[in-house]
Amino acid sequence: MRTLSRGGGAPERNRVAADPVARELLARLGLGLPLESAAVAYSGRNANWAGPTSGGAEVFVKRTADSGMRRAVAFELFASARTPQHLRAPQCLGWDLDAGLHVTRLLADSVPANEVADDGDFTAGLAEETGLAIGELHGWAPTADVPVHQEIPILGGIARLFDELPLPVYLEASGAELEVWRLVQPDRELRAVLNALAAQESVTVRTPVHGDLRLDQLRIADGAVHLTDWEEFGLADPAVDVGAFVGQWVQRAVLGITEPDRDAVENSLSHKDIIQRTTAGLNEVRPIVEAFWSGYRAARGGAGDGLAARATAFAGWHMFDRMIAVARESSQVSAVQRAAAGIGRRLLLDPARYAGVVGLGAA
Repeated sequence: MRTLSRGGGAPERNRVAADPVARELLARLGLGLPLESAAVAYSGRNANWAGPTSGGAEVFVKRTADSGMRRAVAFELFASARTPQHLRAPQCLGWDLDAGLHVTRLLADSVPANEVADDGDFTAGLAEETGLAIGELHGWAPTADVPVHQEIPILGGIARLFDELPLPVYLEASGAELEVWRLVQPDRELRAVLNALAAQESVTVRTPVHGDLRLDQLRIADGAVHLTDWEEFGLADPAVDVGAFVGQWVQRAVLGITEPDRDAVENSLSHKDIIQRTTAGLNEVRPIVEAFWSGYRAARGGAGDGLAARATAFAGWHMFDRMIAVARESSQVSAVQRAAAGIGRRLLLDPARYAGVVGLGAA
């Protein structure tokens, strides 16, 4: 198994360690000053650096936008008042809310779960552990300090684009993006389902959620799963987290993400090939989803109120979300991406029928 201390890809030298505000924060926390010669940065949407300090600590410092920072701090305060049995997160060492700086202990020699999955090493045991952690989080009684999500985190503002594209979005869109919108905007059934999901019309219980549960947000260290990046933490439909986990595995089943020559393979597949590969892929990943679901229900003491069906619908949305993301960097939509979106549509329109197919069946 490969080992990286943080993030995907090779780290780069980073001068953020020279930031006087960050240096002052570390000193105030009693951690010493960053050793700039050893500081590195990792890819991601937020500026960050990691490395040792003069006080002997190994730290990860991230600068986060205001809303995300407040949610991350809300999680730290919320979690610190509880004694988790299954939920592991990097130890928080402190923060500066005004500066948007968040300091955690570095998970040394950890690997992002998406890379573990790419290597074929994400086992049913790791999936069950993830389910236990998410189930425990969802089972915690919310407090008044947990921020409420006014709209579904993973839908964000994208669902509104199914009605119309603002001129700036249209002008900046790639050819593949415009192709995606031509495919989906006339689909009234799909739009109705997405509007219902965004409004959380069928949700009777909202719980604390991670809100952005991607495999690259999970870190595997010493054989254990750690959840990171809590900038979308808040109160919402628990199906958001369950569906995000499931959707990534369904997508892997359809796209064959672990294949080294995936791009070449995608362009040569017939419709029959895609169906056969999808069926085989779902059979391969279903034990992972089932193990996650088993752990989740064990931690929460069950999962009622139509959670499995709603999570299946969110898994379907994940297929569209990823297709849109890939389209931003492409000139055309591949046949396999179209197939993934077609499967996503089925999951969205009839989630109760397909919950068991994706691994969210009854015990």
